[in-house]
Amino acid sequence: MGSVNEPPGITGISHLFEHMMFKGTKTIGTKDYAKDTEILAQQDAIRTQMEKEYTLLREAKRRGEITGEIYDPANMTRA
Repeated sequence: MGSVNEPPGITGISHLFEHMMFKGTKTIGTKDYAKDTEILAQQDAIRTQMEKEYTLLREAKRRGEITGEIYDPANMTRA
């Protein structure tokens, strides 16, 4: 039931519940579904950009171009 044991990219019931709790549905957890969907779309777009950056940082780390964590702000401000 817990997502801690789920392989990356494969999610189960706990992930579904997470989405329902934090994103809601058309009838649960919202007072303005249209506005909520706009905000969620913006969040998804930002998350996509973040994932692209993390992919670049992981590749740079594998090549030895950066050290430490990819989430370290010093690594994120590379030229």
